[in-house]
Amino acid sequence: MLLINQNKLPKYILLILFFSISVKNILASTQDSIIKSNPIVFADLSFGYSGGRAGGIGIGLETSYQFKNNLLSARYIGNSKIDNNGFISPFIPIPDLEARSTAEEFSLLYGYRKIKDGHSFSLSGGLSRNKYTFYGDGGNNPYKRDFYIGFPFEANIQFFNKRKRRIRLYGFIPIGKPTALGNGFGLKAFGNISRNSYAGLSLSFGFGYFKKY
Repeated sequence: MLLINQNKLPKYILLILFFSISVKNILASTQDSIIKSNPIVFADLSFGYSGGRAGGIGIGLETSYQFKNNLLSARYIGNSKIDNNGFISPFIPIPDLEARSTAEEFSLLYGYRKIKDGHSFSLSGGLSRNKYTFYGDGGNNPYKRDFYIGFPFEANIQFFNKRKRRIRLYGFIPIGKPTALGNGFGLKAFGNISRNSYAGLSLSFGFGYFKKY
C-alpha cells in the first residue's frame, strides 16, 4: 500500500489541481478546434441585368471555396436580350417575347475574400470560355454564333448568420440542431472583358459554410 507523507499532501493536491486544469484547457482547445474545423464552401444563385453587347437579363450559378483569404470560384452566367413583339393575340394578354441574343459564360476565378463577423467582401478575376449567339434585329442578321475567351470579374458583398443556427424549413420552421450550414444573400457586381463585353448587377442567394464557426 502506497503511503503519502502528510507534509507532502498539499503539494500532491496542488499537482492534481494543476493537472486537472491543464487537461481541461487542452480539451477545451481541442473542442474549439473541432467546432471551428468546418470548411468555407458555398454556392449561390443570382438574378440580375447587365449592359453591353452580350448583356441582358441574366441568371448565374457559382460555387466557391475559401482558404485563408484566398477564394476559388467556378461560375456560369447566362444572359438574354429580349424583344417584346406585342401580345400573342388580342384576346390573350400574354406578351410575345423573343430573344434577340443569348450569351453563356463558363469561368474559373481567383480572388480575395474578407470576413467581418456576419458579412463578407470579395473581389475576383479569372478566365472564361464564352458563347455568344445573335438571332438578329428585324431579320437583318438571323443567326450568328461566336466562341471566344474572356476575362471575367466580380465584386460581392454577402450577409449570413453570425453564429450557428437551426435550418429553417421554408424560411420559418426550425428543424434539427444548430449547424454551421446556412443561407446567405447579397449583391454582386459582375462582368466579362472580351470582344462581346458586358457588366451588370445582380442579387444573389446562397447556401453553405460562409465562415468558420
